[in-house]
Amino acid sequence: MVGDLIRLKLTLLRRSLSGQRAAQLVLGALVGLLAAVGTIWIAGITAPVASVSGDLLGAALAVWFFGWAFGPILFGSGGTELRPDQLSLFPIRPRVLTVGLVSAGAVGVGPIVTLVALVALVVHGAGSGVVPALVAVPGLLLTLVLVVLVSKVIVTGRGQVVRSQLGAALSGLFTGVLMAAGGTVWAIAPALGNAFTSGFPAGFSVTVHALPSGWALTAVDAAGRGDWALVMAGLGGLLVADLLLVAALASLLGRQLTSGRAQGRRTRRVTPSKPGPLDRWTGRVPGVAAKELRTWFRDVTRTNFLYFALFYGLLQTVTPLVIGADVLLPWTGVIVAVWVAAVSANMYASDGTALWLTMVTPRGERADVRGRQLAWLVIVAPIALVLTVVFTAVSGLSWAWPWALALTASVLGAGAGPSCSWRCCSRYP
Repeated sequence: MVGDLIRLKLTLLRRSLSGQRAAQLVLGALVGLLAAVGTIWIAGITAPVASVSGDLLGAALAVWFFGWAFGPILFGSGGTELRPDQLSLFPIRPRVLTVGLVSAGAVGVGPIVTLVALVALVVHGAGSGVVPALVAVPGLLLTLVLVVLVSKVIVTGRGQVVRSQLGAALSGLFTGVLMAAGGTVWAIAPALGNAFTSGFPAGFSVTVHALPSGWALTAVDAAGRGDWALVMAGLGGLLVADLLLVAALASLLGRQLTSGRAQGRRTRRVTPSKPGPLDRWTGRVPGVAAKELRTWFRDVTRTNFLYFALFYGLLQTVTPLVIGADVLLPWTGVIVAVWVAAVSANMYASDGTALWLTMVTPRGERADVRGRQLAWLVIVAPIALVLTVVFTAVSGLSWAWPWALALTASVLGAGAGPSCSWRCCSRYP
């Protein structure tokens, strides 16, 4: 069965090599190879401080690790990944399916490029002797299996929890953090330049070696010092982590394959809920606002949008603090409000065929638009105002108070319009 899944993956890859998809695959392979060569180059550089090369390599390996973990969430799998739900009708045990999917996942451009990048461990170990280079080989293979497994577990687990509010919030957190990290490189680069000449802080070095992506590097460095207990701990930790991830993935796959089947549970009696504060919102505009507020609290898509905008905006202004730049802090509320308006600019698209209910209601367009705008302001205005006041006070920039408050009010007023705009509303000013 494992061989069949690998051959199926190869067939998918072969048949996807046409047109635009082939161009994207070739471009991705070239970019990945450049990144892999850069990782190997980092392992071979000579820095003024001896520990800098190892710390930089640990940071590069952490980037590869988190790229595998969250890259599929941000950019998708390219349409060549085997999905467990496609195999749900076949009599395959979860453990066998796990081994097959992991083996098939190790076939493709991504794993090959990552394998080239992990050769940096061998290059780094060769600088200390033959034995560390030999230790790097099993560490390389175990790390490759680790990143593939982490990717599978996160993607499979996210598919099962994304339907919950917590899952949507975590997904928004991951996406916001990753995109903000790419947008704030200008603030991190000067700190890296200073660290290259004077060394990284001890906490940074400990962190990049303590991450699972750095365990093989820790084992290689320990082999160069003759610390065989730490070598076994690093390689053994990778092996144990791989086995635990296999077990976790098998459990997730088993739950996914049986999620649609009857579980034989007794149905629970539904008791009527007590009236809430939104039940008092009656009338045309307040009624629509109450409906929209319930949607904001219950719809996982909107929850994902809201948390993404919140975390992305926060990191855009907080990250520059690493180089002592606090001038962006007063504009935190403004940036968050702009991003909430951007991600919620087409809420009517989520209505689907329910939009007809509004269109066939006499003079219902104006009330619907105004109610949606009111709900948007109820959700976003408190967040933006609190962020503006708190971060302006923390920054200590007294001159920014009138500008920050005025811009926040302007952005809230402007953002409420495009987020719920409708051409029909122009007939009812």
